[in-house]
Amino acid sequence: MKFELYQAADGWRWRLRAANRRTVADSGEAYTTKQHARRAISKVVDGMLAMFRHHGEVQVVELAGTPDA
Repeated sequence: MKFELYQAADGWRWRLRAANRRTVADSGEAYTTKQHARRAISKVVDGMLAMFRHHGEVQVVELAGTPDA
């Protein structure tokens, strides 16, 4: 997997790509600067590592109904 950082029409965005090149996650928002987008990537990585250290695995929570509700 790798993060891709790119400039879109509305600002800087990132996406996480699997080895098969499919997008498995994205920023969901545009950032005004490249530095802010890089910081967001770091926060995602740090959060996942912290969750793994604390729980010994990545937590998965199954949601019922509409996820954004």
